Amino acid sequence: MTDDVQRTVAALNDQDATFHAQGMTVESVADGRVSISLTVRADMTNGAGVAHGAWVFMVADTAFGYAAATRLPNALTADADIRFHRPAPAGTRLVAEAEVVTQTRSTLLIDVVVSNDAGHRVASFRGGARAGRPRQTDPS
Repeated sequence: MTDDVQRTVAALNDQDATFHAQGMTVESVADGRVSISLTVRADMTNGAGVAHGAWVFMVADTAFGYAAATRLPNALTADADIRFHRPAPAGTRLVAEAEVVTQTRSTLLIDVVVSNDAGHRVASFRGGARAGRPRQTDPS
């Protein structure tokens, strides 16, 4: 099973332009669990000098999506919530650790904890995923 989830995440990652453009890294992959990191750059900060919430959400959502893919082919996000706990200034390495906590035949509930380099919680994210249709290729 480990090889299958590794291949699933690698295939998803190969197609993820946002992941690569923003400098994210896959830290670990297991069945129902994925860890993704992102270092906050100066151009990711807001007027208060800390990571804009959208960047924190993005790394959490990416870990969520990859964890979902290890359990449910063609998973689509159904909903997501985030709670911010502490700021992350430029230079902070964020690590988003996602874990599937509940699964039915066609749905998942996934929790993600985003921590800073000191191991302090920056955000808590919870999302639901549902089975989607297989991706269609462009016939042209």
